[in-house]
Amino acid sequence: MYLKNDNRMNEVFWIRMFCSEFDDPRWLAIEQLPDADAVQIIYVRMLMLAGRSNSDGLLLLHESLPYDVSTLTAVLRRTVPVVQYALATLERFKFIEMVDDVIAIAEWDRLQPTGELARLAERRKKDRERKRESRAVKKNMLLHFVDMSADASTDSPRRSGRTKIESDSGTTTSNSSRNEDVVYFGQPEVESVMEVVPPAERNKRMQTVIADSIHTHGRGVAESNIRYALLHHDPSKGRLGGMICEAVINDFARAERGAIREKEEAQAAADAKREIIEAAMKEQSERDRKEALSHQAAWLALPFQQRVELARLACEKFPFLSELATSALDDVTAPFTMILAGKYARGELC
Repeated sequence: MYLKNDNRMNEVFWIRMFCSEFDDPRWLAIEQLPDADAVQIIYVRMLMLAGRSNSDGLLLLHESLPYDVSTLTAVLRRTVPVVQYALATLERFKFIEMVDDVIAIAEWDRLQPTGELARLAERRKKDRERKRESRAVKKNMLLHFVDMSADASTDSPRRSGRTKIESDSGTTTSNSSRNEDVVYFGQPEVESVMEVVPPAERNKRMQTVIADSIHTHGRGVAESNIRYALLHHDPSKGRLGGMICEAVINDFARAERGAIREKEEAQAAADAKREIIEAAMKEQSERDRKEALSHQAAWLALPFQQRVELARLACEKFPFLSELATSALDDVTAPFTMILAGKYARGELC
């Protein structure tokens, strides 16, 4: 029974490989073998097949039909001996493994992480919802402008602030404020800023003041001054609408914007300093990694018997290593082998 993921994600057509993929000491050892280029190409082609299978790294032609040597030979356009040699080499160095007689790519989560697939699916869903909401807003704004254009072009007299109300007892009149309906048709930026102002305070003078501020200083300055007035308004000192106009005209929020800008500049300087430190640490780590890879490659290039003899001498010379001498000498990820490779490269095992 295959390790089939029945709840797999939507079809994906990619895998993730890093630029340092072939810096692995195992590849450095494979490159010393015959037909190393063929082994590398076959491995990359197998990654493509596993990604197309979308079955957690299993190489499947179909849900119940795995790849074997004959089918791989046909798909990869290689001879049977070359494919068999590549499979044996890749399995020996733990790049592939057999799961219920099915070829599987080792460490598949690193090449096609399921968590990343889930995040991509969630992001696509949010993008679709955001675009749908944006289209609805634009549609409503368009309908609003069309209605306003129709009202402005009508031949009937402009309605005043007095509205007639007919009832059974007769006809009466009532005052109704239409300040919230006053907008600058054809200037959506002004209308958008006016939405910050409470409807009861909107009037033509305020629209003119805000429009001039947007034209002269930009939308951000106008909005910051309106919010300043809303936050600091004192009813005992006058109406809110008057303070909003004064704040926009005199730029009351200048000091607050300056403080915010200084804070952002300080944060940017701190981020730049942190990035420089992180880059230096990353560069040093990369140098150490390349040096370790070079040591490991030199160690793996030694004949096996020589490695065994050097390991024995190292345990005699450095007694603490005997406690770590439980891993195979081909396992370059084991601490014992890494220490031996470093000491051999520095000439400490002579």
